Amino acid sequence: MAKLHAFIDANVSTLQEEKFLTGFTGADYFLSDHVISNRMILPGAVYLEMARAAGELATGKKVRRIQHVCWSRPLIVENLPVPVYTGLFPENDYVGYEVTTRDGTNRGLRYSYGELIFEDEGSSFTKPQPVDINSIKDRCANTKGKEEIYQNFADKGIKYGSSFRVVQELYGSREEVLSVIRMQQDHYGQFGLHPLAIDGAFQSAAMLVDEKEIYLPYSVDEIEIWEPLAGNMFYVYASSAEYTGGVINEKRVNILITNEKGECLVEIKELLFKKSTAEKMAVTVKDNNGVIYFGKAWKQTDAVPNIDLSHQEGAMVIFDMDSRIYDCLIERFKAEGKDVRNVFLINPGSCYGGPDNNIFTGLAA
Repeated sequence: MAKLHAFIDANVSTLQEEKFLTGFTGADYFLSDHVISNRMILPGAVYLEMARAAGELATGKKVRRIQHVCWSRPLIVENLPVPVYTGLFPENDYVGYEVTTRDGTNRGLRYSYGELIFEDEGSSFTKPQPVDINSIKDRCANTKGKEEIYQNFADKGIKYGSSFRVVQELYGSREEVLSVIRMQQDHYGQFGLHPLAIDGAFQSAAMLVDEKEIYLPYSVDEIEIWEPLAGNMFYVYASSAEYTGGVINEKRVNILITNEKGECLVEIKELLFKKSTAEKMAVTVKDNNGVIYFGKAWKQTDAVPNIDLSHQEGAMVIFDMDSRIYDCLIERFKAEGKDVRNVFLINPGSCYGGPDNNIFTGLAA
């Protein structure tokens, strides 16, 4: 049976769920050439193309934006095939997706999730102005060649094979970098978001974030797809994103992937990197089925949602910047005659503290 897409083998949807199946093996170049802590890890860029392709196969419409993306755990592939599922969940104004596998007990394990926005004549998008390639080169005095760039990654335990060594040269400063991406001819084809180009953009951004420490992509706010990443040569312009959260060991970057004229093809907004270490990566890779991450996906809603808590059992933990929502829920629970002793609030702080009436202080990062 012919594959539906390079990263999608079959449509295995049911009446309850739209779902696509992919079987990954260690023979795939995008795994054998993407090694972290001596284990083959599915690149974050592959999830994005899987989600985009699944959305377009299911709806027949072009994906215009991927938003609120999180890579929640690493997918390790050894020699045996690993069946991976891309599930789609229609909502009012977007289609949610998640990429999962099944463990030995048939329990679903989620590796990435996000939301797809499709092309719509009623939607309004503003394309960035073209990038002035020569001006950026002139003001970025720090230059690096291909060998130096990938030796830097190898020294940190991230080993890229030949197909992923796409960054040819890099011009940088403390606030911005410009890189030249060139892929091998046999590795570009019919992709909307070519994983090698996207991963090359992530590599370039990682060089801006920190050249010595290990920072890995964790989430991204929005990915605007202006044009398919066709061809084998692109520029990547990455700049530090303004952010007032002040969270330690987290850095945000905005990225533009352009053609040779500097015209934007793909825009990546608020790519979040989190600091890691070789030891932490090894532990995460070794026990990835037991690691759980929480990501932020902001949605406008009432200050205290009128949700049904009639079946709420056990403890409830609220993570918030202040106690307003916590106080409202406590009042509501007391009015309903419920026990409030198992309702806890965690506020950010510089050290651990508490409890004080079930209110704790936790580290901000």
